[in-house]
Amino acid sequence: MTPHVAWASRPCLFSSLCLCVSVFHLLFFTPARAAEAWDYKKEFLPFLTDPIPDLLKKQNKQTGAFGDEPWICTDQNLIYPLAAAWSIKDPANPWYHKDELLTAIMLGGDKLIAEAKPNGQWI
Repeated sequence: MTPHVAWASRPCLFSSLCLCVSVFHLLFFTPARAAEAWDYKKEFLPFLTDPIPDLLKKQNKQTGAFGDEPWICTDQNLIYPLAAAWSIKDPANPWYHKDELLTAIMLGGDKLIAEAKPNGQWI
């Protein structure tokens, strides 16, 4: 074998090098990051609560439908993040147990009930 052979022609050497780099990374870098406390709930709560005013504007207050016409049942999927925001007790959550939000959630569910076929499906 010549000394100028490409890395690809030496898979064992290349695999060993990758393994060594991975082990080095796990031993010396990962523990330092793991020591940091990550408060993911605090970090991601604004992503849940900030869009709520815009979501509520998209709801038809008469029918409970979200989105635009034509209505499709997946438009009502917005009730899930609204329900999560309504239920999460946190000082940074202005939507916790707000009647306005609960009313919108219930109205959204009522739309699903009204549109359901006798077999429980939507078209």
